[in-house]
Amino acid sequence: MSFSLFLAAWLLVTPQDAETHLQAGLALKKTGDVAGAEAQFRQALEADPKLSAAHFYLASVLLDESKPREALEELQSVPLSPAVEHLLGLAYLESGDAEHAVEMFRKHSNDAQTHYYLGIALGQQGHLPAAMREFKSAIAMKPDFGAAHESLGIALRRDGDAAGALKEFQLAARSMPKNPVTLCDLGLALKEAGKWVEAEQALRAALALKPDFERARYALGLVLRMRGENGSATVQMQQVRALHDQRTADAQSRKFVLDGVAALQAGHADDARAAFEKAVALNPSNAEAHMRLGILHARLKENDAALEELSTAVAANGDLPEAHYNLARLLALLGRANEALNELQECLAIDPGQIDARMLVGNLYAERGDVGHAAGAYEEVLRRKPEFAEAHNNLGLVWLNAGKNDLAQKEFRAALKLKPDYAAAQYNLELAEKATPR
Repeated sequence: MSFSLFLAAWLLVTPQDAETHLQAGLALKKTGDVAGAEAQFRQALEADPKLSAAHFYLASVLLDESKPREALEELQSVPLSPAVEHLLGLAYLESGDAEHAVEMFRKHSNDAQTHYYLGIALGQQGHLPAAMREFKSAIAMKPDFGAAHESLGIALRRDGDAAGALKEFQLAARSMPKNPVTLCDLGLALKEAGKWVEAEQALRAALALKPDFERARYALGLVLRMRGENGSATVQMQQVRALHDQRTADAQSRKFVLDGVAALQAGHADDARAAFEKAVALNPSNAEAHMRLGILHARLKENDAALEELSTAVAANGDLPEAHYNLARLLALLGRANEALNELQECLAIDPGQIDARMLVGNLYAERGDVGHAAGAYEEVLRRKPEFAEAHNNLGLVWLNAGKNDLAQKEFRAALKLKPDYAAAQYNLELAEKATPR
């Protein structure tokens, strides 16, 4: 009996208890685990397709994941209420349907946030005076509403009221002092007012927060030139050109990554390697390019090269959970379990919903005979994905190896109920039954 280190797929079937999955989804949403929450809400709906609360909260997390059209589909199944219509308005707004967004927000424009969103939608329709009225209503209700001040400033600038725009940007910056876009807009407005020193301060503050902010750096160059500081202005403009060139290289690098993925899908490993190498050459900090190249090396059994590329991917972007996971897979394959577990810990700290990473944690602990940690990992997988047949099977193997045959049989049967043609689970069940005293 052995545990597969690399399980590539999982299967969802109808869950038992819709309310249980709904509550689990709400708990995961509260912790910021959007992917886990989405899965729980979908399982709730498989059990009870008419559960309106599950449709509503699923739409909410889909909006969090920037999937407004999918959110709209879910909301079609929910009876209308103020909360639902507000969410509909946001979904319409994010999907570019300003007309329907206005319709939804106008029904309940009795709070600052709704006035703000209504103003955004009206602005998208080109109704500038009406948009400004809504922003002002939002501010009247909530004077420190920084985003409303910012949007009103933009609208006033478009309307030719430079002094009014400057005032709003100043109020916005007071409410949102760590927002580089707001500080840049303030800097530009101060520049137009001829307040060079204050403009420079605002623009430098924006760049301190976002050094690659090309618009702010260009504006700073103009301000410095207007102040007669030509040398400093030239330095800023050179950096603008460097940022522009880097953005172009980054875009080309991303395209080569996509080309490499397409080549792999077509079965052309050599073309994929060439594309990933070009992506890395154009942007040595492209973590995904290093990761993809590392995965390809691993597939070709070029383990040293794979390890170098995957380690570089993690170093280039420590917040990329997939890089930690794929490095962990390779380390596990090389027998370096402790290092693999460290990478998996990093992966799960960034993205608690990474099911494959949790499965690999369980597999590694199971391989070393650590029943408690292995069982705990699989049980956590099943808490998040109760219908994951492979997790049931692997948990069954843990119990079987620990001599707990009744628990083992229960898990193997659960796996087979979900996946009747699961040969490994059937074989393991027969082993457990034979090992049970009669």
